[in-house]
Amino acid sequence: MLKNENAQIRKETLERLVQMPLGLTDDKMFHALAGMLEDVDVNMGFLAAKALLSIYLSTRISDLVNTFSKVNRPKSFAAVINAFQNCN
Repeated sequence: MLKNENAQIRKETLERLVQMPLGLTDDKMFHALAGMLEDVDVNMGFLAAKALLSIYLSTRISDLVNTFSKVNRPKSFAAVINAFQNCN
């Protein structure tokens, strides 16, 4: 669903992951979400960052730090910071 061509489906999938994070996830999910951080649509990057934080903050903090540090686009990095500031 995260790689669906329809942006609305990707957005709704991310929103659901943020609202109801999965209990157990694998590396594929982590990398799929990480790959969306620099999406052209900054809102998608923000939702991906929120999903990453809600799912992995307690279990993969060093992976999150490493992944977030690789975000190059200024607006995408700002979205990551915004997601972190809004993390519950």
